[in-house]
Order: sequence, then C-alpha cells, then structure tokens
Amino acid sequence: MPALEVLDISYNRLQEFTGIQAYTLKNLTTLRASHNSIVRVDFLFNLPQLRELDVGSNKIREVAQSAFGPRCPLRCLCLDDNALRSLSGLNKLA
Repeated sequence: MPALEVLDISYNRLQEFTGIQAYTLKNLTTLRASHNSIVRVDFLFNLPQLRELDVGSNKIREVAQSAFGPRCPLRCLCLDDNALRSLSGLNKLA
C-alpha cells in the first residue's frame, strides 16, 4: 500500500486510529474518516504527506499532542460535529 494517496474509511464503526501506524502509507495525502465513533485523533505522525484530514461527525474529545509529526503538511482539517473540549493538540500545526 505504499503508493496509496487517498484512503476513505468513512461510515464504519471505527473508534480509534490505532493500527494505522503499522502500514507504510508514506504517500497518503488524504484521509477521510468521517461518520465513525472515533474519540481521539492520534497515531497520524507516520503520514508525512498528509494534507487533508476529515474526521467530522465522530465523537472526538481531543487531538493528542503526538497526533501529527513535526513537519506535518496538513492544509485542510475537518473536525465538525464532534465533542472537542480543547484545541491544544493542534498547536503543532500552527
């Protein structure tokens, strides 16, 4: 799966991203994971080309400080319709 650029895992019953770090997705630019039951954004630090992340309509309460790598090129982040308590985990994106 190293050549994969777009991954759409929307409309499943996913509760977490644990396990995604086990795959070599170095070319993934778009990850769509909306309409699931994800409660925490984490384990995305190994996606060096990720530019678009859609995790809208989940149950996200927090974005982990370690969710994104130090040079994350993210340009579009969709977090609508969640239960966020804080945006502090997004400080690496600023």
